[in-house]
Amino acid sequence: MNTQDKQIRYSRQREMIYEYLCSTVEHPTAETIYRDLIKRLPNLSLGTVYRNLKFLQEQGKITALTSTDGVEHFDAICENHAHLICKECGSIVDIEDVDYDALIQSLNLDKNFKLEKIELSIIGKCQKCK
Repeated sequence: MNTQDKQIRYSRQREMIYEYLCSTVEHPTAETIYRDLIKRLPNLSLGTVYRNLKFLQEQGKITALTSTDGVEHFDAICENHAHLICKECGSIVDIEDVDYDALIQSLNLDKNFKLEKIELSIIGKCQKCK
């Protein structure tokens, strides 16, 4: 039996992790998610958070990005959008008004290259740190 034949089992922990990510504009780490959810789910383990984040990524429900702190941060917005990342404090802010059509044209991609996804991170200093 391959993985496509397996039925995905319901998980309350997974549902709460996903709801947590959908309810925030922050880009939390697994540790942040764990710290916030342990208050409501006392039996939750950090390993469970990591396994469910990996599962949600594989299902295409969330994305992960690595900030300047070298740690993975998670985002429930999976559509193309850019991120401003502060190299001082590590804050991550979404930018949604990017003209991807113009960007793709300006890249002048090889005709043999099939573009599937754009992940754009702009690194600098935020207002607070500059």
